[in-house]
Amino acid sequence: MYAVGKDSQVVMVKGDTVLDMRGRCSAGQKVLASLIIRLALAETFCLNCGILTLDEPTTIANQLGA
Repeated sequence: MYAVGKDSQVVMVKGDTVLDMRGRCSAGQKVLASLIIRLALAETFCLNCGILTLDEPTTIANQLGA
């Protein structure tokens, strides 16, 4: 990923080839790219803070009828 002004792009780099990923990603790839970007930002701006990853944290609320 590289930034130009306020714009940013998600690209795939393979060898000397750079491909813009706009319109080429599946839904799962978009989610993964979003998570990677968020983790990179958290690592950059949050010093000495941990990262907690939850998989379906609201599932129990559905089971309890909330």
